[in-house]
Amino acid sequence: MRAVWYERGGAAHDVLQQGTMDVPEPGEGEVRVRMAWSAVNPHDVKKRINGREVQDGHRIVPHSDGSGEIDRVGKGVPEQRVGEQVWLFGAQVGQVGGTCAQYCVVPAWKAVVLPDNVSVKQGACLGIPAVTAAVALNATGSVADKRVLVAGGAGRVGAYAVQFARLTGAQVTATASAKDIAIVEQMGAARCFDYADPALVAKLRDDTGKKGYDLIVESRFGSNIELNANVVSRNGVIAAYGFDDNLSPVLPAMQLVMRNAVCRFIGIFGLVRQEQEAALRQVSEMLARDSVQHRVGMEAGLADTASTHQRIEEGHLAGAALISI
Repeated sequence: MRAVWYERGGAAHDVLQQGTMDVPEPGEGEVRVRMAWSAVNPHDVKKRINGREVQDGHRIVPHSDGSGEIDRVGKGVPEQRVGEQVWLFGAQVGQVGGTCAQYCVVPAWKAVVLPDNVSVKQGACLGIPAVTAAVALNATGSVADKRVLVAGGAGRVGAYAVQFARLTGAQVTATASAKDIAIVEQMGAARCFDYADPALVAKLRDDTGKKGYDLIVESRFGSNIELNANVVSRNGVIAAYGFDDNLSPVLPAMQLVMRNAVCRFIGIFGLVRQEQEAALRQVSEMLARDSVQHRVGMEAGLADTASTHQRIEEGHLAGAALISI
């Protein structure tokens, strides 16, 4: 099969190689997926740069997210699953074979059936971003009728968080760059504010009638903790899945204590399997309830995998980076 792999950590154009590998066979409890699309996440880029999982003689096929069709099942998996169109979650977590190849073998529960209203290409956008959004929204229990603020509502996680929160009945506010405000409001935010606005704190406080937000879904915890401490509600939750460059921020502890606020850090691969499976079901339920938008930022071929990694490192890509397999 055609595949991309790396055998050491480093820069994308230095370590990513393309060639042929043996087609993998599914073991007990596993399925093999004929890949259609592979998605590149910042998570994949960081793993490639540091090369932590590389061992002597191992080739790491990158990428945790993607989509395709099940073409073979292992022992204990119903034969009826052959032919299912699926999206994959955490494909390269805990193993050397990810989605950037013609075939990928994963535990059967990590291959989630796509509903009829979601195309195979759209399915590749899900994975880490959609599951992270679902888990973040669970940080305060049901968000129905609650005030939810999504920071970075135009980002991959943020866009799903805005839409899932709306579908669950939350009162959704978001922040984004000025150019993306209309897009975020079209996806379901009742209001979206420019995160560069010097008056942002005052506008967010006015947005809730000074009550604050019950849940804040945060992509830049270090940089925004001062702001969030000013706009979180009493007993509110700040659910942080991203930390930007400020990895050791000074916390405004007194403000957070006075609000009895909770800072919840979202690491989806730290969840136990039952929690991950629950999040996968939740995403499937959201997809089936309404037309969820899936933002695609770029498409490339297998030969351009290194350049796609480079685009992710440079940032400012609006939407998923997809590799056509």
